[in-house]
Amino acid sequence: MASSLRPGDRPKRYAAHRGLGAGQLALDSTWGWDFPALAMTAARLGQPEAGLGFLVRDALKNCYDRAGHNPQMGSFLPVYLPGNGALLAALSLLLTQDEQANGVFEAGAWQIHHEGLIAAP
Repeated sequence: MASSLRPGDRPKRYAAHRGLGAGQLALDSTWGWDFPALAMTAARLGQPEAGLGFLVRDALKNCYDRAGHNPQMGSFLPVYLPGNGALLAALSLLLTQDEQANGVFEAGAWQIHHEGLIAAP
């Protein structure tokens, strides 16, 4: 998680890169904020397509209802705000990583236009 929020920091970047690429992620036990955290980590590691893949991954706790809420555990926890906030932070980080893109994010088949987002440090 720390690698997703802080730029630089070589030892953590190395560990995060190994974790993302080695299939060591137990995605069946994740919570709604974990997918955006993984997306931010991938973005910091220069893997925007992988980051976007985490955001759109088909998983029980990585879904949003019609009102935009990220429910966890069905009706027991119908609104999970850390998932919503993390999604917004991850999108902002992913979309502003390339300073030369001029408001267009491209990764694989995705092309997303944005404006007014301030790049994370």
